Amino acid sequence: MIILLIVAALAAIMSGSFSGNNNTITDGSEAMPTATATATNSPEAMQTMTVPAASTVIATSTPISTPMTTSLSHLALYEPANGYCYVGGVVSWTDTIPSVPTAEEQALGMNMATEDSFRYFSQKDTFGVDGGQSGESWSNWVTTVANISARGEVPFIAWQPDLNASTNNIHAIADGQFDPYIIARALECKAYGKPIFIRFAHESAFGHYPWSNDPTDVVAASQRIYNIFHEYGATNVAFVWTVNCPSEDYDQGALATYLKFYPGDQYVDWVGMDTYDIPNFERNFSREVSGFYNYFCVQHGKPMFIAEVGVADDLTNTKKFNVSPDALNKAEWINDFFMDLQNQYPKIKGFAYWDCDAGDMGSSWKLTGNSVYDGKTDLQWFKYYLDSPRYLNKILT
Repeated sequence: MIILLIVAALAAIMSGSFSGNNNTITDGSEAMPTATATATNSPEAMQTMTVPAASTVIATSTPISTPMTTSLSHLALYEPANGYCYVGGVVSWTDTIPSVPTAEEQALGMNMATEDSFRYFSQKDTFGVDGGQSGESWSNWVTTVANISARGEVPFIAWQPDLNASTNNIHAIADGQFDPYIIARALECKAYGKPIFIRFAHESAFGHYPWSNDPTDVVAASQRIYNIFHEYGATNVAFVWTVNCPSEDYDQGALATYLKFYPGDQYVDWVGMDTYDIPNFERNFSREVSGFYNYFCVQHGKPMFIAEVGVADDLTNTKKFNVSPDALNKAEWINDFFMDLQNQYPKIKGFAYWDCDAGDMGSSWKLTGNSVYDGKTDLQWFKYYLDSPRYLNKILT
């Protein structure tokens, strides 16, 4: 997928008295948010941007107005101006997301802009699996979306073609056999009427899912879904094409693999990547994303959302991989992650931290405060950077 500075009382949390980052944009300018000095919306300005030390839990926010102007009309759906970055969360694989702030939000003192939710294709159910499997049925999804919406957050749906390796729906989707199902989902999203992010067939390139073996069908299915949603008026949905980082370092071979799965610029609102610092494959963030970013964000102009990011607790160099020395400490990795975001990657405009156990990977990505770097724990570093006005917990519409 901290020593809390001032944590609101549980009663205040339950009543919704805190709702996030008071990072209000008061006009339509494209100026980048500043911390200790005024900055401009440019990569050069980002190099000198400083971040204030954390001091208090972020206060209740006022509505955020869009920083877009006519000069920024080229921005993608829900994309903020350069220098702003959405903060999202992943708190569960399948369970219903509660209507009250999650443990992650309570620890950070702010609500998230997005919350991830995992759904599977089915012809009998809606955004769920046949038989109403716990955590994935339509009724559960409705509750989840209602709870996310009640917190002022946006659902970020990983829409998976298959539940497991025993099924392989990707060809049937590409071939049109699921069109009635897709149309129904498009109409539901249109009726919802609020922003939704969907990443269909995520982690296709360098992934471990059944559809990772079918690039031609992934492309055709992605294009088909995008066209159906637009044809039926579900234009409130932003499609995020999301991949894995390669197991080895990025090179031209990695780019060739990505391009096999890429639906095309006209079918992609955002590009995305899932990236983790895990035992035996310890790498810093820049090493994982730089090549992908340079091609799809710099050359193709796409905004990027790090749809899943997490750092394991038990990082140990067992020399199974050419590790990055600065990726062996969780707190240090998180500090470097935020520094990289603000100094090197202005087109990365969203991330969702995987604040839950790692499942079958046998570790935990939770911000536990057990790791220390330069006097701050992993959770303290996270909170320290989120105090910057560049990090937004509301989706701009």
